[in-house]
Formats: sequence, C-alpha cells, structure tokens
Amino acid sequence: MKRSYYLVQTLDAAKQLQSSLLKGSFNEAQIHALCKDDSQLASMGLTELPLTQRKDIYADIEYGGLIGILIGLLLALFMIPLPAETIDLTPVVFSSISFAFGAVGVVAGGLIGMTRENYHISEIRAQISDKQCVVLIDSEDPKLPQLLSNSGVEAKFLKEESSEHEVDGAVTEGIPMTQ
Repeated sequence: MKRSYYLVQTLDAAKQLQSSLLKGSFNEAQIHALCKDDSQLASMGLTELPLTQRKDIYADIEYGGLIGILIGLLLALFMIPLPAETIDLTPVVFSSISFAFGAVGVVAGGLIGMTRENYHISEIRAQISDKQCVVLIDSEDPKLPQLLSNSGVEAKFLKEESSEHEVDGAVTEGIPMTQ
C-alpha cells in the first residue's frame, strides 16, 4: 500500500477533498488529515491519524526492549564472577534478570515513543502553515489522480511512501523470497 501526501490550503478544502474521495471508491480509513493544530479536525469531520502512526511508539519499544535485554545480559554476566555465597546465579536467575531489564526497556521505549512524533509526520508538519492542511491517502488505485482533479480542490503533491511491511517489491511482483 502506498501513502500519498497532498497539501491543501484550508480545512474546508480538505473536507471537500475527503467528500469527493468518499464518493469515489475510497473509505474513511484510507483518508487522513494533518494540520498544525489537529484539534480542529474532529469538528470538521476529518479523520485524524491514529496515535500509532503519529508517534514512533513501535520503533522505540523495539529499541527499548533490545537495550534493556543487553543491559540485563551485561549485568548478569558481571554477576558470574561474584562469590557463590552472595548470589546463586542459576540459568533461571540469569534469564530472569535479562527478561526483567528487557521488560523495563519495552515500557521505557513505549513512553519515549509517545513523546516523539513519527519522522514522516514531523517533516510534513514543518512544511505546513497555520491554515494549510495535509491530506494523507492510502491507496494504489490508478483512479486517484482523476478523482483528485475532479474534486475541485487544488491539492499539491508533497510525497509518496510505500508501506514499511513490503519487502522491496518481492510481494507485489511475485518474486520468490527463497531460492
């Protein structure tokens, strides 16, 4: 799936564009809007991006978990040369230490991720002024340019990105993953 970003001049233009696309072959889950102040989107009937797409939560959870596990492993490894009377470092204790630090890393990463805006969104947000709005459209429909031109809204194309879950075109072109 591809996501296309289009700049429109006002919230009313974004609403008109959304209405035009909904009359076509699109649904609300494929169309999102982004403004400097996203609080106005709901009152206009525009769909806001979900939190998981606006923030870097998943990436930071992964990084936090990896860093936590590494710290836990290092701590457990440094505990091996301790005298036997201080702690009995069995494989269960070793694993538990690594797992506990990994879990703390996952939670810390998630909290950090909720504070950081997704890099795709932050670069777009920097390009829009107070009254402008960006409409994000998730589609590979070849009729999209025609629907945009028939909407009566001046929409400037900003960028397009492919889904991060695609593997270099191998899925869409039918190329075998293994030989």
